[in-house]
Amino acid sequence: MGGSASSSSYQEPSEGSQSCAEHCGDAQQNVNPFFYRPRMTPLDWVKVVFNTFWLLPLRLVLFVIPSFCLGVCLCILSILGDSLDEKNPRPLRGWRRFLVSDIGTRVDRLLLFGCGFHWIRVRGKPATAAEAPIIVASPHASVFDMFIISLFHLPTFVAKSEASSVPILGYLVTHTMRAIYVSRDNPASRRECTDEILRRAKDSAAGWPKILIFPEATTHSTEVLLEYKKGAFLPSVPVQAVAIKYQNRSNTMVWSDRGTGLIASIYLTLCQFHNSLEVEFLPVHHTTPEEAANPEVFAENVRKEVSRATGIPTSHYSVEDLLMCRKAEQLGLPFHSGLISFPCLNREFQLGLPQAKYWLERFSEMDRDKDGFITSEDFCHYLAVPTDACSLAVFSALRNKQASEGGLNFRHYLYRVLRMSLPFTTDEKLLQMFQFFDSENKGQVTLSDISSRLPVQWTRNSDHYRGNPPPRQRGYNLCGCGRQQLPRRLNCAPQQASLPESMNYDEFCSALKKNPEYLLLFNECQVAAISSNSHGSGFHDNTISAELLAVSVES
Repeated sequence: MGGSASSSSYQEPSEGSQSCAEHCGDAQQNVNPFFYRPRMTPLDWVKVVFNTFWLLPLRLVLFVIPSFCLGVCLCILSILGDSLDEKNPRPLRGWRRFLVSDIGTRVDRLLLFGCGFHWIRVRGKPATAAEAPIIVASPHASVFDMFIISLFHLPTFVAKSEASSVPILGYLVTHTMRAIYVSRDNPASRRECTDEILRRAKDSAAGWPKILIFPEATTHSTEVLLEYKKGAFLPSVPVQAVAIKYQNRSNTMVWSDRGTGLIASIYLTLCQFHNSLEVEFLPVHHTTPEEAANPEVFAENVRKEVSRATGIPTSHYSVEDLLMCRKAEQLGLPFHSGLISFPCLNREFQLGLPQAKYWLERFSEMDRDKDGFITSEDFCHYLAVPTDACSLAVFSALRNKQASEGGLNFRHYLYRVLRMSLPFTTDEKLLQMFQFFDSENKGQVTLSDISSRLPVQWTRNSDHYRGNPPPRQRGYNLCGCGRQQLPRRLNCAPQQASLPESMNYDEFCSALKKNPEYLLLFNECQVAAISSNSHGSGFHDNTISAELLAVSVES
């Protein structure tokens, strides 16, 4: 293992993955689509305060409240005597559909007029349900998006499951519009949602209205387009994209997870004299053979069309990044720490959301001051190793030139750990590492075997490290912490009291694959040990091994 990595153990990324890698680096680090505050001047705020006392009450009394009550009454009338088969729902027909669709759209227009959308510029032509069974609307920035699309043809739509539990409204929407609900965190719910979209999109005889889907799956600022979820594109039926363009200088309509929330966006919008809006219906997109075979290609091609129509750049962020940001905040980290360009990592490493959250929890434990960055001392302290030449060499390779001078953030850390550890997860490399520690060919590796092959400063007496470590030696020694630190690190199970006295090859590989940092650390130690035996040099040579350096540069 002392030699450099063979060419077969590392494959150069494809053009697509390379662009993803670059994007995961620096391209978006200053953009947070889930945080937004409208750019308002002092004069704008004066207008809001002034309009709060006359325009807002006037709109509520004359338009918003009456149109809302009228809409609720129409929904109640349309479902009187109607039963909903939740397992096999059918669309409303006859006079029921007339009430909701024809009269309902006029009430919808009255509501939007009362909210300040006095006229709406329309470009393009809405397709019929026969021409395009599915509508995809983006950017999904506001609570008003649903009402705007419903002006042209009242659709059925896909919504998060939480919406069904809204008192009164949730029940009415479920029964009148036959909404499809999906739970983001439940794989079974996502499969059921996809199956229902497929059924409705291809069941033309049933008379289903068009299915409205917001493929970004969450509201966000209009600085970028999030990656589309592929559910709308799985049926491989014609799709019409709709671009929603809020054109006020101060875009108060945006509802973001942080910054301007739902109530604030509605309040600020109602306090504007006029809200400028343009809706563009793009030409119907018919699937190509390539798109029919790969829904992700279909989704990306449609997203690029919307990007060209709106002038909004695409991004490698997705709704999973929002969920990661929320998780980061729960762990005491800055909200933006969860922005990792999740789709890139998912494509390149098949990283799922539970695994990404697990890595974020590990990073949170490393980041002792919770500022969103880790230093070499944090890295070594968490992994229970001293800050010697080997561990510093690994951290330096992880840090590379992409990280800021202050430390390594979670996005860079996760990407580079997963990327750099790939060449060492081959059977050949793992077997070489196992044989390095199993010097007596027992077929088992014990803690003593590991300690005997590591640098001497990693195996000092544990009594020296009890309590808080010295300021310049924040890492705990590997051997002395074998009963406390190693079980937590290598087994990924903090509740376990001790590491097994010995590990066979399969157990050894499993432990290291769960903790790829140790793959890099053990590789450096192995190279240093072989170098020491060959040249008589110690472990204090402050250079990175040629193998690790090559992987660092390529990644």
